[in-house]
Amino acid sequence: MSLRALIFENKKYRIHILVVTFLLFICIFYFCNTKISYIVNLYYGIPIILATFYFGFITGVTLLLIESFIHIAILAATGEEFAFIYLESRIQIAFISLLVVIYIVSLFRQVKNNLLESEKKYKNATEELHKLNTTKDRFYSIIAHDLRSPIGTINSSIDLLLNNTNSFTDNERDDLLQTMRSRSTNVYNLLENLLKWSLLQKGELYIKLEKLDIKTLCEDCISLQFFTAKKKNIKLESLIKDNLQVNADKNAMEAIVRNMISNAIKFTNPGGFITINTEEK
Repeated sequence: MSLRALIFENKKYRIHILVVTFLLFICIFYFCNTKISYIVNLYYGIPIILATFYFGFITGVTLLLIESFIHIAILAATGEEFAFIYLESRIQIAFISLLVVIYIVSLFRQVKNNLLESEKKYKNATEELHKLNTTKDRFYSIIAHDLRSPIGTINSSIDLLLNNTNSFTDNERDDLLQTMRSRSTNVYNLLENLLKWSLLQKGELYIKLEKLDIKTLCEDCISLQFFTAKKKNIKLESLIKDNLQVNADKNAMEAIVRNMISNAIKFTNPGGFITINTEEK
């Protein structure tokens, strides 16, 4: 680490550097105390500038007052005259000059801190934007993968119906239509979730709490997934009690239940059994 970086950039040792500098110039003044320009020498300037740069205007002024009292104490202890500190115009001008320097350094410090804060905010915003872009790309990849399968099934079913109109029995035609309905429902749910995610990212998705009948909500969601479950010969059943209400957002609850049922169907073996139940706590 360079000397410049140690003095001006490293915050860990600032108080140590200031104390050492202050004591060093106290010693220099004490041992080299002659009637030269006491106030304008390095004894006052460097510690005050450092204190202001490190800790601000008030600290710089405070240290100036402390140095003045120490200055007077040393002169009094050595039997020298110290009234000139208050009477001589050049000393007064020197004090005023030091106050101006303190003010300028404090302004520089404030500008520097504002720039550092802006840089930090910009860096955080850039990192957040990168995370959002990564999430968006991953999400779109998942969406594309999940859309391809049901849309492909719908297209294949439509082709079969168009090209082989007279080759299907009524039951086979119903099965194809039910499959198409199930797949189109899945696509709809997927697109609805995508829209809600988009609104959430833009801060336009608002939660509206209301009393919901959980049994009715779950049965509606089950009906949307009925044909998907039937295709795998999976039985869906709700064991939820009547008149059980929750205070929640309807769209959010429907999305949660639909996703829960969809995942249950996806990971249940053909011929399986899925039940939905609730527990009061």
